[in-house]
Amino acid sequence: MQRAFVPLMGLALVSLLLFVGTPSQQKIHTPLFSGTPLSAGGPEDPDARARFEWERLQDPATGDIPKNMRMRELAYAQSLPQKADRSGYTFAPMGPWNVGGRTRAFGVDVNNEDHLLAGGVSGGMWQSTDGGQSWTKTTAPADHHSSTCLIQDTRPGKTDIWYYGSGEVIGNSASASFSANYLGNGLYKSTDNGQSWTSLPATVTGDPQATDPWDLIWDVVIDASNTTEDELYAAANGKVFRSIDGGTSWTEVLGSSGLLSTFMDLAITSTGVVYATLSSNGASAGVWRSPDGINWTQIDQGINNFPGTYGRLLLAVNPQNENSILMMGNTPGSGLLTNVFFSSTAWTSLWKYVYKTGDGSGSDGTWTDYSANLPNNLGVFGNFYSQGSYDLALAYKPSDTNTVFIGGTNLYRSTDGFTTPNNISWVGGYEPVPTPLYFF
Repeated sequence: MQRAFVPLMGLALVSLLLFVGTPSQQKIHTPLFSGTPLSAGGPEDPDARARFEWERLQDPATGDIPKNMRMRELAYAQSLPQKADRSGYTFAPMGPWNVGGRTRAFGVDVNNEDHLLAGGVSGGMWQSTDGGQSWTKTTAPADHHSSTCLIQDTRPGKTDIWYYGSGEVIGNSASASFSANYLGNGLYKSTDNGQSWTSLPATVTGDPQATDPWDLIWDVVIDASNTTEDELYAAANGKVFRSIDGGTSWTEVLGSSGLLSTFMDLAITSTGVVYATLSSNGASAGVWRSPDGINWTQIDQGINNFPGTYGRLLLAVNPQNENSILMMGNTPGSGLLTNVFFSSTAWTSLWKYVYKTGDGSGSDGTWTDYSANLPNNLGVFGNFYSQGSYDLALAYKPSDTNTVFIGGTNLYRSTDGFTTPNNISWVGGYEPVPTPLYFF
């Protein structure tokens, strides 16, 4: 037994010496995570998170995380100055003045014009009860804070009901690039006049990694002529959906399983006739009309000089003559060509459609091109510019349909419906002057 024990002890002592090394070798610190894998931070680098924490917290001189560091951190935090009492101070906004925020959804309560609702693409839904003097956020903290379109049910006894859609297809400030999506989380509904919101389960996928039509909603409209059902339509990522039960369930009524249009818009008349636009890059591209929301007819085919390429096309129903529809949008290669800032040019079209009979297509409707009357020759900051469909607004004045408002980087008003270029005024936006000295 002793003869066998001695060799084993000798082997153990040699191993211990090799492990401990010389005194000088003991001072050499070897990091826990040494070297950088070829795929640092990737799936083949499972230690990436731990290495990041160690590199962030270590003492560069020793390579170790100091002992009791958390206790020392808390003690230091206690020594920091406390928040000062600023109740006696007066604050004023200091700019920048040309940043208006990312509000894309806005509504005025039909029962109280001081009750305003405004939704930010990545900021959630807000309301004001004093005409905009103060605002309160109404999106719940646990909800997805995105609002891109908003509608109130204006039928008698239903005005406490609102809907808003979420998600933006293009241009959000949180996007990786101009074309990146900012995904939403379906439609939300309020039954207490905008005080609180509930997510509609049929529009929620619960998969933040995948893009579902309900993650990117362009518009939502309500059929006020239907007094027996809660009928509404949603334009969601290249498809149009219809619900007759207030958003509980939905049916796809327009769109394609093929290539989906990037841009969309919806409009509906007081009698329930629905119009939709889908941009030219999709399999179901076109301007569409439906008398019942179920059967659709494309009405822009065979129109002389009608744009062959178009992005976002906005629709506005003439409230005094609902057979008349204005349509405006970004139409590369056709319409009005303007010089705009950053030494660029832009194409924009404005058309009027008038329904006559039948399904509204071909000779059953008339089209008039007003593109040449859009604002031009006002300098690179004053000419009409939608930034490639990013900012567009189009609306009639309800009490005077000769007055039409259009918006891009600027807002303009025409008192003859843009039938001529002579009665247009600049409302706001960038200064409508020749190229400024600070332009580059």
